[in-house]
Amino acid sequence: MNIRNDLKDYIENVIFKEYEKNEVGHGINHIKYVIRRSLMFARDIDNINLEMVYVVAAYHDIGHHIDYKNHEKVSADILLNDNKLKEFFNEEEINIMSIAVEDHRASNNSIPRNIYGKIVSSADRNTSVDETLRRCYSHNLTHRNNLTLEERLEECRLFLLKKFGINGYARDKIFFKDLEYDKYLDDLTKLASNKEEFDKKIKKIGEFMEYLQVFDEFKNKLDEKIDRELKKTLTGNKYFMIVLLFIENDNKFLLQKTSVKRNSEIATTGGHVSYGDDGYITVIKEAKEELGITLDKQLLKLVDTIKWNNCYMEIYYTNQSVDIDSLMIQEDEVESVNWYSIDEINELINDNKFRKGNIKPFERILEYRKGVT
Repeated sequence: MNIRNDLKDYIENVIFKEYEKNEVGHGINHIKYVIRRSLMFARDIDNINLEMVYVVAAYHDIGHHIDYKNHEKVSADILLNDNKLKEFFNEEEINIMSIAVEDHRASNNSIPRNIYGKIVSSADRNTSVDETLRRCYSHNLTHRNNLTLEERLEECRLFLLKKFGINGYARDKIFFKDLEYDKYLDDLTKLASNKEEFDKKIKKIGEFMEYLQVFDEFKNKLDEKIDRELKKTLTGNKYFMIVLLFIENDNKFLLQKTSVKRNSEIATTGGHVSYGDDGYITVIKEAKEELGITLDKQLLKLVDTIKWNNCYMEIYYTNQSVDIDSLMIQEDEVESVNWYSIDEINELINDNKFRKGNIKPFERILEYRKGVT
């Protein structure tokens, strides 16, 4: 049985976008991983509906950003009340899928009530020790930020032993043969049982995580940081910050074509504000790191701050001469740089070649220029 193209289109173009709101551990890469493993288990089961397997896996964490403690119930309700699914499934099938999503969580005391719940519960098992350490550390940092480093490491270690150790609940309710997962359990248990080795490894992983500065509703710095991959989990009056820099000279703006890993689009210079920094420090750093430009601080102006959801965007402007032939670009971030006139930028916008998140800030820069000329 193949999955219908119109069903796949809906899942990939609508449902997958919802996972941009989740932390990285429950983001789109995780969902695709669970879909792949779900279909792998399902193909050996007689009379199974692969489309239902696919949908259950696609929805199982969709409500994580809403209420991570009860995300299985929230996700089940989202699936149950998605009218679009009525175009593909009858009421009984939708109820079965909703129950499967609600039952998928490994920490649930009861066994999943149907085969679809057993499939997604089995598929929803990470098999990378490093990824498990990263997810545990990130989650602990976000939700238990009052702990010292040593307390954090020990809490992670004991939690992982409780979940994955010899008597861990993640070893229960394994409904399909999974050699990959068996090896993972053994490796993780061995590591977590050795405190010295565990601390050394998780510290090393933590060193490579990028932490962002957290701000309050008045743009004041808080004594808090968050893993960049978890930035969209900020709620209430807590915000992360990004900066954009528009450099002008002779009525042209210096723009970059981003690298392939950055979608090869035309954009201005910018970046996230790291822990301990502010927008002003960051925009100077980004200009230096991405392009090798030393900004004239006397000419650098903060034009505006845009706030949406839990993000601040500071928009900076400077008018200074730059010799692009002498720039030292950061090749993993930037492919090339060039000067563009306003008409050329508008043409890029019309052709959908200009980064969408830069359009409104660019319009704000044009308004600012009118006020100072």
